[in-house]
Amino acid sequence: MKMSVAEFNQFKEAAEKTFQAELICSLLEDHPHQLADSELSSIASLIKRLAGMLTFI
Repeated sequence: MKMSVAEFNQFKEAAEKTFQAELICSLLEDHPHQLADSELSSIASLIKRLAGMLTFI
């Protein structure tokens, strides 16, 4: 079964957002004590937004 162009674009967007979330989580894992509380809060919000976007793709 072939993907349409729209389906392929959705798949590509989901892959990019997943990569971004994984990269952010890796940074948190590698440098957990080098971030201020406000930075952690912002990062958590970003991950939440990225993950939320993936549920609609």
